[in-house]
Amino acid sequence: MIVRGAPLLLLAGLAGASAALVAPRPDPLRLEARGAALAAALEADRGAALAAPPESESILEVFSQSVKPPLPALWEASLEDEIRADEIRALSAGLDAFEASASGLYLAGPLSIADARLYPTVLLMHRVLPKYYGWEEWTDAALFWKRPNIHAWFELMGYEKAAEEAARELDASLSEVDWSALSLDVPVYRP
Repeated sequence: MIVRGAPLLLLAGLAGASAALVAPRPDPLRLEARGAALAAALEADRGAALAAPPESESILEVFSQSVKPPLPALWEASLEDEIRADEIRALSAGLDAFEASASGLYLAGPLSIADARLYPTVLLMHRVLPKYYGWEEWTDAALFWKRPNIHAWFELMGYEKAAEEAARELDASLSEVDWSALSLDVPVYRP
């Protein structure tokens, strides 16, 4: 049984067992490490620490609760198609919550730690959702079409020298996942 989003849970009564331990879902693309590296590179480019306003922590929390749990469905080979489709639909709903929490040119106003930590993950979604999961651009199923705050932020981040390098590194690592084996048409239509 696949349990969505649980970092580490003790579950009772799974498949006749009295308890089962569900481990964290691995991230072969090392998105969190990429976010930390991007933060360090942005700080080095600016010669100062990134802002950490309370809004930044709030956005990180929304992302952690709504987008991060279904995210491994993009790369986990062991998921059945029906479960993968459900997870990707949940990802769309999580992105709506993320959109609602974003404010300002960057996610939390000034360039902050949230921008650096989340950019590699949104970049991954930008690269793989249209190509492998049927999220056609300029439709209701698109990553950015009905999410203008995330779209504007994503475009702005793309102009940062450190983000350009992060994009090159992520693109080079995409070959670590057999995307064609995971490909599934999961159009997500929202009212």
